[in-house]
Amino acid sequence: MYRPSARVVTLCLSAAMLSLTAAPGRAEESGLLVDEGQMEISVRCLSLNRIKNTKVISKQHIAFYTRDGAVYVNTLPRKCHALTRHKAFAYKSTVGKLCDLDTVTVLDDFGGSFNLGPSCGLGKFTLTSEEGIERIKERIEFEKKLK
Repeated sequence: MYRPSARVVTLCLSAAMLSLTAAPGRAEESGLLVDEGQMEISVRCLSLNRIKNTKVISKQHIAFYTRDGAVYVNTLPRKCHALTRHKAFAYKSTVGKLCDLDTVTVLDDFGGSFNLGPSCGLGKFTLTSEEGIERIKERIEFEKKLK
């Protein structure tokens, strides 16, 4: 049985990353977006069956936790002011995926029943970590102090 050496695997991975950054059109076709300037890896969609939990971070950021342990942060193109007040939202998809062109609808809790609030558009899903989420929170607090 052939087992590639660590060097072969490293070279293959390096070539794959180079092809993604050298041919952004091909990367985008697969749904993977690579931002060379900030070394961010983003996807346009998340499969609904991968999503385990969500957490509202701010008026413009939602964390999506997946069943395989990955964490994605979605940066909404515009602030969704009702999102932080209620911290509950719903989404609907007919294709089994939640994508950057979809919307979330804020749920207003009135005495145990939910009313639909405003809908807000989603942005891209950027792979992050708990530390990355903490940095977002710190940046938001810093920006509040500047105002």
